[in-house]
This record gives sequence, C-alpha cells and structure tokens, in this order.
Amino acid sequence: METLRYPYRPKTWVMALAGLFFAVCAVVLGYTAHDNDRGLLIDGILSLDAGQASIIYWVLCALSIGFVAAGLFGVVTSLREPREVMVDRTGVTLPAGRWSSDTVTIPFASITDLRIQQVHSHKFLIIRHRAGKHSVMRSMMPSSADFEAFVEAVMAGRARSR
Repeated sequence: METLRYPYRPKTWVMALAGLFFAVCAVVLGYTAHDNDRGLLIDGILSLDAGQASIIYWVLCALSIGFVAAGLFGVVTSLREPREVMVDRTGVTLPAGRWSSDTVTIPFASITDLRIQQVHSHKFLIIRHRAGKHSVMRSMMPSSADFEAFVEAVMAGRARSR
C-alpha cells in the first residue's frame, strides 16, 4: 500500500465569507439595538418590551462579533502551514486535536470502530480506537474525492489488520 498524504486545514474562502457574513450581521444588529424603540414578539409566544428587545439585539451583536473573530482565526489558520492526515501500511496519522499542532498515529490494529457521520451536508470519519476517538472532517480535506480515497484506505488498512 502506498502512503497517502493530504493537507488538512480550513478553506480560506469559506472562513473569509463566514467572517464577512457575521460582520454584516453585527453591524445590522448593532444599529438595530442602538436605535430600537419597539418591543419584540418572538414566535407569537414571548413578548419583550423595547428595553428587553434591545438587550437581545446587543447579545446577538456580541455573538456575531465572536463569530467574526472565529472567522478571522480560521483565515489565519488556513494560511499557515497545513497540518496533514496520512495513511500508510501501519496506521493513520492525524492532528492530535483541533487546537494542537501535535499529531497522533493510530495503528490499524487498535481501531475498534470506523463510522462515517453526516450532519446536514457535513461528513466526518469517526475513528474510535483503544486510546480514544478522533474525527476527520471532509470540509478540511482538499476535495471530496480525497476524503473518499482517505476513508477507503483507512477501511482497507483496518480490514487487513484483522
């Protein structure tokens, strides 16, 4: 089996668009909160006066600003040296965690379960092993075809080790 290596990082354009979207949301919500003189009726159930509605708008504005910061962090992360996912004859090498620069190598013999999980349009390969659980997100791979090839290689390696 040949060694497969793929860069593993967020896509710059997705992070930039997300940051831009939430920046627009923050501006709109900030203006709405600042100039609010009306109450708010939520789903016909919850009725808020003007002061309470302004608080809701300010909280949503603050959350949007937090998402802008996360988008900027994603852009910076996407421009740095990419982390890698790798499959070779012995196992799978993955980033140790979302925020860690370390890697972890999981021997095929220690993998106890492999699953593909899909949440809406997002796909993940969930790898459970004796020492824990790791996941690989399709959106962080260069393409869907690379993700599928990676999944097939991991499944084949696990089958060979049994």
